[in-house]
Amino acid sequence: MSGYRVAAAICATAVLATSLFAQGDRFYRLRGEVSGGPQDQSSLTVELGDVMKHSPTERSAITRNRTFEFHNIAGGTYQIRVVTQDGTILRQEQVNVNQFTGEITLTLPDVQGDHPNSGSVSLGQLKHKVPSKAKKAFAAAQKKTEAGDSEGAIAKLHEAIALDPEYFEAYNNLGCRLLNVDRAPEAIQAFQRAIEIDAHAPYAHANLAAALLFVHQPADAEAAARVAMETDGGISKTKYLLGMSLFHQHKFTREAAQNLRQSEEDFPNARLAAAAVLERLGEVKEAKVELNTYLNTGTPEKRTEVKAWLSRLK
Repeated sequence: MSGYRVAAAICATAVLATSLFAQGDRFYRLRGEVSGGPQDQSSLTVELGDVMKHSPTERSAITRNRTFEFHNIAGGTYQIRVVTQDGTILRQEQVNVNQFTGEITLTLPDVQGDHPNSGSVSLGQLKHKVPSKAKKAFAAAQKKTEAGDSEGAIAKLHEAIALDPEYFEAYNNLGCRLLNVDRAPEAIQAFQRAIEIDAHAPYAHANLAAALLFVHQPADAEAAARVAMETDGGISKTKYLLGMSLFHQHKFTREAAQNLRQSEEDFPNARLAAAAVLERLGEVKEAKVELNTYLNTGTPEKRTEVKAWLSRLK
């Protein structure tokens, strides 16, 4: 079996599991984005506090691309909020952190410039208020997900959307739940609707790219991943999706190799695709490094095939 075939066989089964949800046994990575609010968010902070344990609050700065990230978060129920320097809470909601938690979106109040040239802003009405019944349905969907009831979660998300047809988070989560039960065409429609609601949300574009890869549409996945790269600044997940979309189109370019190598820490299977690309580029020594590193990542899949591939490289 050629190096490309080995990499393609292993990575094809890994795209869904690794690109939609944070993985981990006890601790998780929580990512998200902030939409709406003031144009300059450098003075704002995202805070995360454990509701049940009353643990100290974790804090994350908001990047210039309006994203935030927390590392090594124990599973549990948290209050997540966006605050100003003087402690004013602009947005607060509850989030359940577990192996199924996807990226979240925090929508801030809209802003109006009192003095456009000076950059000062004042808070206006919320950009979009989710009705309380829709929020309850959304929360119920989260509980269904935690209980392993995917179909129940899907039903509750449909209920939330019926109550609020502009509920971005519900559409995004619906797409994730649908894709997780192999209902990819419906998932793609859900992600596309989420993008219609908020075209600047990077994670909906990234999730759409994952869904398109899942149904073997790498060219369309590449387009979605490139939009996500523009909106999220190129986080590891997006680089992985872009690299894999290029790989599955046989675009063995330095761009593909670079994106795959930059996402390897979070997505070990990217090393195989990177090795295949590097081999095609004639960089055999670097390809060997990728394969040897992959073999040392715990319990790699198809160890025998990867070892055979490695032995063929001269």
